[in-house]
Amino acid sequence: GYLIYDASNDSISAIPCIPPGTCRTTAMGFQSAVVMCGATGEGGYLLAELVWVCTQDSQAALWLWESSAKQWDVKLRDLPLPPGTTAFNFSVHSCFSFGGSFLCWVDLHRGMLLCDLRKDCNFSFIELPQGPPDYDASDYPHGPCAEEFRSVACVHGSVKFLAFNTFVEREPGETFGLAVWTLSPDHSAWSRSYKCSFGDIWANANFQSAGLGQLSPSFPVLSIHQDGVVYLVVNDTSAVGRRLVFNARYLLRVDMGSNNDVQVYQQKTTRIRSQLFASEFSAHRRQEHPREMESSEFGASGKRMKA
Repeated sequence: GYLIYDASNDSISAIPCIPPGTCRTTAMGFQSAVVMCGATGEGGYLLAELVWVCTQDSQAALWLWESSAKQWDVKLRDLPLPPGTTAFNFSVHSCFSFGGSFLCWVDLHRGMLLCDLRKDCNFSFIELPQGPPDYDASDYPHGPCAEEFRSVACVHGSVKFLAFNTFVEREPGETFGLAVWTLSPDHSAWSRSYKCSFGDIWANANFQSAGLGQLSPSFPVLSIHQDGVVYLVVNDTSAVGRRLVFNARYLLRVDMGSNNDVQVYQQKTTRIRSQLFASEFSAHRRQEHPREMESSEFGASGKRMKA
């Protein structure tokens, strides 16, 4: 089943599992459930779960739970996947809602599926501004995963794509770095909004004062309430014999809209859960308790490094 936390009134609701259907279904990845607030009127919400129909290459079942109706409804849809993409190789890495009527499921390798609730749950497919990475995931069973170098989120109503230019063809003379693209309001094209090289990060005084040398960041995450702000993870490790030793982990806050300003936060934990600090819940908590969030965001879980 599902647990829905309503931060506006500090309540939790339990929702039953999707009822067994007449056809076999399978999950589309590690996370494929989306919640949209206000979709059913003031104070209401909509829960959507997208699952593959096992007997079809591109057919999916969209299960919808409206808080006002308190029951599941299902809609079968043929998904407009590009040639060569089927249920077997489209895997959801992240999902979210935006625009009051759109649900989005993202495969960071292949693209995004958009569902427009106002058009009878019509689906469309959006290619990412960077093509599929040129590494074979099967060659890295414990190595690079999509979240290590890409992410997608809705920032102030606009869908944005953040990525390192690794595993893709770079422009002539282009150095390693990261960039943010913004999807147009009609979902027809991407435009590059921000760009930052690793050299810009390494040259920052705060980064240098942390003594991180030229360690490469990973796991880029977009701030959903501050346009141009991204978060990166830096792992400080060393090799002792044939063993890799973990020394420390740092969280970087990079303001790409403010001359690539960098803030460095040393973390106490050995694992940073990016889904939590990039969630709508975090944004709500910031709005309701700004002082609490300013004092605790990232700095409370570790030491902020200053020049």
